[in-house]
Amino acid sequence: MKNFIRSFVSHFLNFAYPRICVACQTCISDTGTDICFECQWTLPRNTNLLIHNESPENKFWGRVKTHGIYSFLSFTKGGSVQNILHALKYKNHPDLALFLGQLCGKAIVDYGLFPEAECLIPVPLHPSRQRERGYNQAERIAAGIGEIRGIPVQTGLLIRNKSTRTQTRTGGRLSRYQNLQGVFGLSSGAGNFLKGKRVMLVDDVLTTGATLEVAATVLWEGGIKELYVVTLAAVKRN
Repeated sequence: MKNFIRSFVSHFLNFAYPRICVACQTCISDTGTDICFECQWTLPRNTNLLIHNESPENKFWGRVKTHGIYSFLSFTKGGSVQNILHALKYKNHPDLALFLGQLCGKAIVDYGLFPEAECLIPVPLHPSRQRERGYNQAERIAAGIGEIRGIPVQTGLLIRNKSTRTQTRTGGRLSRYQNLQGVFGLSSGAGNFLKGKRVMLVDDVLTTGATLEVAATVLWEGGIKELYVVTLAAVKRN
């Protein structure tokens, strides 16, 4: 009887408040996540599996050293990935961020990327911004990668000293970079942990690279040995 009631309530709620796929905005049945099965199968995975430091595609070339860059999905304006990132950032979907992080982590393992990495460090939000959003999407993405990859997520080492304007609303790379000066720092004692470590820096999207560049510079100053950059998505170059 209890199972019948539970099933009835579940079906009633699905009818009264249908779940909407964050990617294509259509009604979905219970997939266990907020992306429909069709969108899961057709996610635009990045065909450029790995960007090396010397690659012309490397947005950090000549600015900060990396040992490899990987973005799981390809972002195009008005596409499904843009809808997904908007939902992660502004509509409080921590479980979805974890799920997508797991997909990203599986791709990393399947392609044998960055086997030397010892820990994941998500790009932090300022505490006031995190309270406003309810969670840090980069942290949940990193948690999903860590579950699959089998390495820990280290939060609290890289810290955000001040809140900034949303980078998507800031101009080009130079203005974004200037907007981020002094934003990141290391917590007390972080250098003791980071010294000699091979670190995977994680964020939701790679656009101009300004945010990740500033964060990476701080990690290098903390004494890391190697740096890998992983993002859920990257803006597709024309």
